[in-house]
Amino acid sequence: ANVLAAELGELETSAGEVGLDGLVAFAAAARKIVEYLGTVKIAHWRQREVVVLDDNEITRDLITLALQAEGHRVRSAAHVAELSLLVRERKPHILLTEACMPDAPAAQFCNYLRHTMALEKIPIVIFSSARGDELAVLAREAGADLYLSKDQGIGDLTREVARLFEEILW
Repeated sequence: ANVLAAELGELETSAGEVGLDGLVAFAAAARKIVEYLGTVKIAHWRQREVVVLDDNEITRDLITLALQAEGHRVRSAAHVAELSLLVRERKPHILLTEACMPDAPAAQFCNYLRHTMALEKIPIVIFSSARGDELAVLAREAGADLYLSKDQGIGDLTREVARLFEEILW
């Protein structure tokens, strides 16, 4: 944003020197918009993105549809390797993951994501059919920011994602 604002400032100056008043006004307005966007957190003007990891296709599709209905961009993966590729392409704002993936324990792949994939600041939400103390232990071992039982339902999940986005943005 800073580079673009500087270039628009140069365009504004150059246009003024040769008497192109319409271009001066346009460049000045565009520069102000770019400067403003540079002060706004990126999630405000880039669609909020969630990546969902679950080996169950029905669960992935249900969560994807629910989050898309709330206006989020959603990408999903069925395996940890697939998730790694998605994250390399573009880092999400939030990661939702099943705790008990067949190809890696939650603690192992969450640690990998946090440290190897440089996702230290991205909230990780674990959801699982595990309950109570078992789920709390899984989440703590994985270093998750939040955990939810699948029994709580999709409504709780979408509310918690909305709450996390509020924390990220403010």
